[in-house]
Amino acid sequence: MTRHEEKRQHHRFDMAYPIRLFTRGGEELAASQTVNISQGGTLFVLPADQLADLDQTVNVTISMPETSYKSDKVVDFACQADVVRRNDDQDDTRVAVALAFSRPLEFTARV
Repeated sequence: MTRHEEKRQHHRFDMAYPIRLFTRGGEELAASQTVNISQGGTLFVLPADQLADLDQTVNVTISMPETSYKSDKVVDFACQADVVRRNDDQDDTRVAVALAFSRPLEFTARV
């Protein structure tokens, strides 16, 4: 078990959902897709040039399918999140960013 796995409180799902990041004032900073997500946080990849404006606390909107049976409806989950890790070893142009949500997301992943 790795050090990061020992710290995790929520199970992570490898799911790609649209994610948008905003300043606390509401200005959109970036848009991407999640690499994985849990009730406590998410990991996504950004172009390195978009990272400069990414503050320690951001507002996040993640668009996920509704969990009811055979629904095509998309639900937007919005909350504040803290940047907890930046991993720029993807390559010179992309950076992986890990966020911790300010409150747990209540969702059921559809796999």
